[in-house]
Amino acid sequence: MIVVKDLTVGAGIRTLVSEASFALHPGDKVGLVGKNGAGKTTLLRTLAGIASPAEGTIARSGRIGYLSQEAALPVLDHPADTALERVLAAREIGAVQHRMEETRRKMEFAPGDERDRLIRRFARLEAEFEARGGYRAEAEARRVAASVGIGNDELARAITAMSGGQRRRVELARILFAETEVLLLDEPTNHLDLDAKQWLMRFLADYAGALLVVSHDLPLLDEAITSVLALEDGALEAYRGSYSHYLEEREARRQQRARERKHQEARIAALEDTARRFMGKTQKMARRAKSMQTRADRIKAHLVDVGVRGKSVVVRFPAPVPSGRIPLEGTGLAKAFGDTVVFVDVDVHVERGECVVVMGLNGAGKTTLLRILAGVEPPDLGEVAFGLRASLGY
Repeated sequence: MIVVKDLTVGAGIRTLVSEASFALHPGDKVGLVGKNGAGKTTLLRTLAGIASPAEGTIARSGRIGYLSQEAALPVLDHPADTALERVLAAREIGAVQHRMEETRRKMEFAPGDERDRLIRRFARLEAEFEARGGYRAEAEARRVAASVGIGNDELARAITAMSGGQRRRVELARILFAETEVLLLDEPTNHLDLDAKQWLMRFLADYAGALLVVSHDLPLLDEAITSVLALEDGALEAYRGSYSHYLEEREARRQQRARERKHQEARIAALEDTARRFMGKTQKMARRAKSMQTRADRIKAHLVDVGVRGKSVVVRFPAPVPSGRIPLEGTGLAKAFGDTVVFVDVDVHVERGECVVVMGLNGAGKTTLLRILAGVEPPDLGEVAFGLRASLGY
């Protein structure tokens, strides 16, 4: 659980969140929305205890899992850990398994009596690992990792040797495996394929703890959350219901504020007009005029802020010179990295005006194929040809 009172968060001299108060209780599933740069990531980092607030208090209870938007790894206690060891480390059994692996490595080179001592130590650690449900937990960790797109081959790799997208999926698996009471997720669907996104939506829908999520994935927000915190111009405003309901309610509130503002402005105009007519008359009328002007000034000091609708931008791209009928063609493409064959015998045929989507699981080779088609990376087999007057953007 997290309880926030009068929280102010800033970045340098800029105030991102001002005097915000709210609470996250078990079962709450809240979407944090706002424009880019509004301060959503900074607010999540502050709630997680990574950054300090300028003012206010944050009370936390239970285990908190925080997924950063960045793909960079945090400082690791064991830089040589595999991805599986990194996931398991989210629970106490991870430390036991790590000691088991260290002991096993030492056993390979230890002489005589030292080896016997290490064997007994390994047996004690394995018994503790089993008593804590270690092998069941390892199977669960593999299942969670597979659900977010980390296969057994990747789980066996050193975490430091992985790409940014792979590391971030490992961190997501680690946080979901950790049995937390609160989840703070910053763009959790980044680097996930469609199957992994659907699995994550089901996981979050069934999650029993408190959830606060930042995401541009509208289906995730609609299916997984029950309320919205909208961050705009430093203020947090709460809405009940899904993201779609929030969009409707936000517009309804804006229209209501616009009506209130119009009524206030009309009232100010009437008071000031009457004050001008009374001013300079008798002393009694002058006092009444001054009183009316004071009332008008008081209303001005508390004018309803209607807010500004999001601006839309219209972009017109210059039309390219028409290409030939077949601007891009790849024949018999194949690519391997070491002993790992990514794909083989792939043909790509794109005709003028076509829009083609390349789909596949994480690691299937989609990005590699695009890099080959763009000429950034050579294929091991096959060739890529560009048609007449074809221009490329990658």
